[in-house]
Amino acid sequence: MMKKQHIATKIAGILLLLQSLVVITQAQNERVLRAPSPIEETTDEIKVFKSLEEALKTPEKVYYLDLSEQFHSSLPKEISQFKNLIKLDLYKNNLQELPNEIIQLVRLKEINLGYNLLMNWADTFKKLAMLPELKRLHLTHNQLKSIPKEIGECQNLEFLNLYNNKLKDIPSEIKALTNLQELYLQNNAFEKFPQHVTELPLKTLDLFNNKIAQIPLEIGKLQSLSILNLYGNNITQVPQELSQLKNLKELYLGENPQLDYLKTLQITASLQNIEVLSLTGNGLKTLPNEILELKNLKKLYLQNNLLETIPEEIATLPSLQVLSLSNNTLQKLPASLAQMQNLWHLDISKNPKLNHSAAIQVVAQMPNLQSLNLEGNLMGYLPIELFDLSNIKVLNLSENKLSKCSPYLASLKDLQRLDLSQNQLESLPDDIRLLFNLTEINLNQNLFSIEEQEKLKIIFPQTKIIF
Repeated sequence: MMKKQHIATKIAGILLLLQSLVVITQAQNERVLRAPSPIEETTDEIKVFKSLEEALKTPEKVYYLDLSEQFHSSLPKEISQFKNLIKLDLYKNNLQELPNEIIQLVRLKEINLGYNLLMNWADTFKKLAMLPELKRLHLTHNQLKSIPKEIGECQNLEFLNLYNNKLKDIPSEIKALTNLQELYLQNNAFEKFPQHVTELPLKTLDLFNNKIAQIPLEIGKLQSLSILNLYGNNITQVPQELSQLKNLKELYLGENPQLDYLKTLQITASLQNIEVLSLTGNGLKTLPNEILELKNLKKLYLQNNLLETIPEEIATLPSLQVLSLSNNTLQKLPASLAQMQNLWHLDISKNPKLNHSAAIQVVAQMPNLQSLNLEGNLMGYLPIELFDLSNIKVLNLSENKLSKCSPYLASLKDLQRLDLSQNQLESLPDDIRLLFNLTEINLNQNLFSIEEQEKLKIIFPQTKIIF
């Protein structure tokens, strides 16, 4: 598979939004920091050719050609022999232009031209425009300060990735891309919202980590928009027209510290299709009531704020599956969390003022909780109620003050991943061997002797153990 960072940075996971999937405990696991879709993995039946010489032996069998990081200064005319080529990865080469023969790749659907700093882009776009099946184009890491007007000739594009360039504007010619559905503009230099994009049929617009201060009224034109990422900008308020985006499902507004979030949530409260909302790092001291009107909300990210309490009314969000409250100043959890039937991931890490015993009593009653993050809470022991979490599969207890680990930990029969790193442990109880489903255990930065490490390797021969 292609090195994922062709598309974004070699992010810590994920970049994570975007790291693991999906879940979701820190901002960098949110979609907001996740890299846009890379050249996708192929099925097992399709071979990925990584050598031009090898590929030219059977050109008719080449569907996916990966020439990334090979520092080619040019492509041979023989590229035209790959009549069935669907995906071409040219990331991190020294190309100055594409050969004229490239236009003979009539089945090509996706090309990655990221990190080709010497490329003649006007000529490149003209050639790409002659590829009738081209749908996905990656131009990451090219230090582009502008996009040539020839972009408008690539009218079949559905996906355009311009991550990590130096763009301040988008040419008006982009309006000709009447099939464009996904546009990734993260890590650029936009100070103004690129207004021409409001003329496109976008479903995803990602402007993570720019310098945008104002959202234009024209945002309301993006009627098909499903994902809007404005994380990490300088936005102070959003226009009323945002409420017209009735198909919006994911909204990322985190790390806009001057944002008038009360007014913003009054505007977004009518967006009843919202499933994911990020308000991380916005200085929130209380949970606005307007959030409670989003009855279809599935994922709520509130980490890195100043929250001391969460209202009992949080349970009125019946669809909520993921709740991240990391790095706040919480002292207790609402008892109503125990009523949340669909909540399967809870992150209450780095809340050192939290009454751990009382919090775990609430958590232990959550019927379907599968993932719990208790990292960095200065816990010196594990409350007995913790071991009532019969469905728990992922448990993070890192960065606490644990010197002993309770043998009752072995009662968590479904546990698959356990993080006990950065504690003061010298050993684990013998009953730990009863965790037959354990696939990974992180014991890094503890006090385990070499003898104890070897003992654990024998107990868990198939488990990934990190010392």
